[in-house]
Amino acid sequence: CFQSNAKVWRINNTPGVVADFTNCATALASSSVVNDDTLYIEGSATSYAGFTLDKRLVIIGTGYFISGSDSNPGLQVGNSSSFGSGYIIFDSTGSGSTLIGLDNFTFGVGQTGSAADNITITRCRMNSISAYYGNVANTIMAGFKINKCYISDISLNTYTLTNWEVTNNILTGGITMNSAQNINNLIRNNVIRGQMNLYSAYFSNNIITGTTFTTVNVTVKNNISNGSNLPVGNGNLNNQA
Repeated sequence: CFQSNAKVWRINNTPGVVADFTNCATALASSSVVNDDTLYIEGSATSYAGFTLDKRLVIIGTGYFISGSDSNPGLQVGNSSSFGSGYIIFDSTGSGSTLIGLDNFTFGVGQTGSAADNITITRCRMNSISAYYGNVANTIMAGFKINKCYISDISLNTYTLTNWEVTNNILTGGITMNSAQNINNLIRNNVIRGQMNLYSAYFSNNIITGTTFTTVNVTVKNNISNGSNLPVGNGNLNNQA
């Protein structure tokens, strides 16, 4: 028999720092980096370039709001693993990957990526989860988990999404997950400041400050809104003590 262990790789683009790679694209292109390996994206004053996630990996950064006006002065040190608003494009061959603590990127559906499954994104700051290339017909994105992230918006109106979990996030924009082929998605415990457009979901325990709320085949329970657009049984921020 043969024993095989996943390997950890360091990525750092700071001049003078010795690491395994200076950028993510080079790491993904390396034959030495294989499925189930871990990439540590170390904090840097220089943004990292975007890349296509075409292997099943765990990718870990340093978190977000580490520096700048939104940080906690005196409590944090160093830089975030920022991608300078660049795209991380997910491909079906990246199914099963986990992204933790990455900063300032857009997670984009790749040309074959609408068949990607079981991707977890947690404790990241994203501009959006949206399309990069056009949709691929008759494909499904299943089992995504978006948790504890700070996101501008989720905009996937033409993509078939099943068994998604969007939980414990702050969205400065809204959520559009309204394909008529969607099945069994969960939107719970989020703060959402933009419009909602959902098809086939369980939507509960959210705080909503947007005024447009459009749903089909959605169970809506125990949410709080600042408008009058939620079904009976939910609250209104204007009436809260």
